[in-house]
Amino acid sequence: MRTRMVAKEELAGRLLKKFGHNEPIFTSDIIKIWKEYSRPRVFQLLRELIEEGTITRGYPGVYYFSTEWYKGKRTSLSFQKVMENKFIRRGEKVFGYYSGLKLLNAMHLITQMPFDLEIVTSRTLTSVRKIDNGKAVFTVHRSNVPITDDNIDTLMLLQAFTDIGQIPSKKQTAYLREYVELCNIKEKDVLHYARYFPAHALERLLETGMKNVFA
Repeated sequence: MRTRMVAKEELAGRLLKKFGHNEPIFTSDIIKIWKEYSRPRVFQLLRELIEEGTITRGYPGVYYFSTEWYKGKRTSLSFQKVMENKFIRRGEKVFGYYSGLKLLNAMHLITQMPFDLEIVTSRTLTSVRKIDNGKAVFTVHRSNVPITDDNIDTLMLLQAFTDIGQIPSKKQTAYLREYVELCNIKEKDVLHYARYFPAHALERLLETGMKNVFA
């Protein structure tokens, strides 16, 4: 049977090897990677690792290995990075995207920057939920369709036409055309996924006259 010291070293070693430094590690990750121990035992070891300074508790249910220091103290883990890992992308696996003003700004359709960041994700069971840590607010929406690498560009295009609130101007349409061409978005995919968005998304898209841009 492993001694407590050996068990702690193995737990820390497994987590560090899989996630590296300054990356959020969620409670579910820890339970999954250390299946041979009960939950109480895992959290006992985890508390000891925190007390020793081996691993840092960033937020409730979120941990990380810190290598960054500022004025003698460990810097905190970015809450936005935590949210992105939880709801948008983890490693190479994508399951969400920013929507609302942040998406429109990223596509150069507006210059306004949002305080409340909106996310559409496959990784939530709740239709809409707000998460506020006192410094940033995230509104998380459940996607009506599973989000993958294969469809995310098409979904983001339709999301932009949903969120823009009007028929895009000529300048905005030019940016949207560039996005379609860059991502090689196909017309059949747009028509397929349009059913998961409000009707006005496809209507606005068609009224821009950019139908002939699609592959």
